[in-house]
Amino acid sequence: MTKMASYFKETLGELRETALKSLETNKANSSTDDGSESTNLFVSSLVINFSISLLALGLFSFLRPRLKQIYSPRQLLLDMMFPLGKLPHSFFAWVIPAFMANDDDVFYYAGIDALVYMRFMRLCVKISLVIMPYGIAVLLPLNYFGGEGLHGLDRVALSNIKHESSKVWAHVVPAWFYTFIICYLLYEEWKMYIMYRQEYLSSGKGYQYAVLIRDLPVKFQNEQSMKSYLEELFPDQIEDVIMIEDLRKWQALIEKHDNLVWKLERSKAVYELTGERPTHHSHPCGTEFDSITRHEGDLTTLQSKLESEMNQEHNIHPCAFIIFRSLRMATTAVQIGWDNYSLNMNVTPAPEVTDVIWGNLGVGLWRRKFCTGLVYAAIFALVFFWAVPVGFISALITLKNIAKVAPWLDAVLSYNNFTRGIIEGVLSSLTLWIFFAILPLILERLTRLEGLASQSEVDKSVLGKLFIFVIVNQFLFLSAGAAVFGKFKEILRKPEDIPQYLAQSLPAQATFFICYIVFRGLTGTSLELLRIFYLIIIPIKRKWFCHTPREDEAAWRPPYAMYDRLYKDHLFVLIVGISYSVLAPLITPFLVLYFGFGYIAWMHQILCVYIPVYSTGGRMWPIVFNRIIAGMIVFHLLMTGVLSLKESFVAAGFMLPLPVITILFFLFIQQHCLKPSMYLSINMASGLAEASPRFLQSVAQSYVRNYRLPPTYGLSSSPINGGDYAYDDEERSPVITPSHSTGGISMSEEFA
Repeated sequence: MTKMASYFKETLGELRETALKSLETNKANSSTDDGSESTNLFVSSLVINFSISLLALGLFSFLRPRLKQIYSPRQLLLDMMFPLGKLPHSFFAWVIPAFMANDDDVFYYAGIDALVYMRFMRLCVKISLVIMPYGIAVLLPLNYFGGEGLHGLDRVALSNIKHESSKVWAHVVPAWFYTFIICYLLYEEWKMYIMYRQEYLSSGKGYQYAVLIRDLPVKFQNEQSMKSYLEELFPDQIEDVIMIEDLRKWQALIEKHDNLVWKLERSKAVYELTGERPTHHSHPCGTEFDSITRHEGDLTTLQSKLESEMNQEHNIHPCAFIIFRSLRMATTAVQIGWDNYSLNMNVTPAPEVTDVIWGNLGVGLWRRKFCTGLVYAAIFALVFFWAVPVGFISALITLKNIAKVAPWLDAVLSYNNFTRGIIEGVLSSLTLWIFFAILPLILERLTRLEGLASQSEVDKSVLGKLFIFVIVNQFLFLSAGAAVFGKFKEILRKPEDIPQYLAQSLPAQATFFICYIVFRGLTGTSLELLRIFYLIIIPIKRKWFCHTPREDEAAWRPPYAMYDRLYKDHLFVLIVGISYSVLAPLITPFLVLYFGFGYIAWMHQILCVYIPVYSTGGRMWPIVFNRIIAGMIVFHLLMTGVLSLKESFVAAGFMLPLPVITILFFLFIQQHCLKPSMYLSINMASGLAEASPRFLQSVAQSYVRNYRLPPTYGLSSSPINGGDYAYDDEERSPVITPSHSTGGISMSEEFA
């Protein structure tokens, strides 16, 4: 019995050793396969995106001097001096603005929003250049010889460092260094921001003399009582009081009037072109009418209705625009309390006329609060709902993962590595981009329900909400989801090994993020320059659908830059780059590529293409700064977690002070930099002269929507060129900064 027991014991021991060797062999083979897949994914993505980018850039460089309505519409439409003179028509002349235009050029020619955006891009370039050298020169070789036995791109990530290895200290040092350097760069950016913000606030634009008061008590909801109250508070400083009326019917008539003017102009153009008077039916089976006669008659009738509506008494909303005689008093008015009860009279700087959401001005305080609560509850639910498609995309990061759920994809796995690289490296990035391109449309609709007074306030709020999705869905869930899904069966068998899987998989997810950055940085930026959608649609519109000069201009007039969405995309890449700069330093050169190429491309787009409709006054920067701080804290926590999973607890402990330091820096900025950037300093305001009464009256009239009747056969208003209200030269404030035209050239000379 003893001999038999000894025999079975020896046999079981041999079987155990054989199984362990087989398991180690399978693990090594799996690691080799995964490494090969990550390399194929990376190479395929790089080749495809580089090829698309090269083709798009070549086509753009060739078409740019030939299609000015598509690639230089801003310079054709605005009567302003181009700060860099005449750009050559050579192949790569479009890169000149990025290297020649300074901050003053951008500020005076494109506005403070454009300047803040371009300085943010430049800041990202600086951060990328700071974090790249150490990662490439030190961390890459260290990870390569980390001893964990991984293959492919995973070998140069922190996952290849053995557990409890002293080599992790080389990863702790740059985390401290990067934190202090980024804080210093952010502080320097704040100093420049305050300087240009004060310059902007003292520029004497019309709406800067106005303040918006919401939630007026009933006793002040008429012009006379409001004027009397204001004269007591600000003697001899009030130019005018504009009570906001309910003009929904007037607005509907104006929209109908403008629509008829467009139809009349089109009918006359067709008549001049063909020599035959156009006709139309009122409905499919209705009477046929002469279009020109019918539209002229409708406009004459509508003019009478507009005149009658203009003279009607309208309900007053609990809000008003107050026009002050000096910037000093307008600045003082928004910083002091007007009433002992804090819920009365919400006083803010007035938005531009083109920025106001008139329909929201009638929304009361408690309704705004209730709607805001509902909107945030909906967004909270949407965060989890959006995790479903993001989770599916995280599974698509590798075809092997999705094939575990859908066996029919085994046929795809049998394709060559390049084909698999196309699917994994390009299509998954494209799908992710589409999902998050839809999201801002949904959030904007929801945010407008909060009753915000201006579109710029909506944009700022949307950016804040988008960042929640960027961090939770687009970054953390995508990273952790892909890591867990790849080891799903193993985790079910041995859930206690989750930390080990995460420690190895989280840094390895850098391959997908690199592919995404390459896709957005090369293909996305190149197609932005090419404006491929407008390249296709504008010629079609102008050829087949435009009959009048007004229709032709509307067809190629560019949209305004949607800075909330641009910031969201760049913040995501910046946070990914900072977070993975230590975990997977191979990402850092592509971070430089993304922001470097993006800076060059967007400088051209800002100066030559996009025309702002309104201005946020540069107020996006504090929101962006807050999100960068949040991204840095995510970086610190992620590093702490991965080091803990690597069982390097002392090294992880050395990461704990960094979030505290970052928060203290944030509080310092809030205390010393935020308020000086919010309002015009009294010191600067005191040196400014009062505006002329004629100028101030033109400001007041701009906020009265029914101040004058539109021409019977003309549009109610002309398109506003830029973000400011279009005053005559004689009406312009005496303190407005002259146009920056040093070395400039007029548009007529530029495109002669």
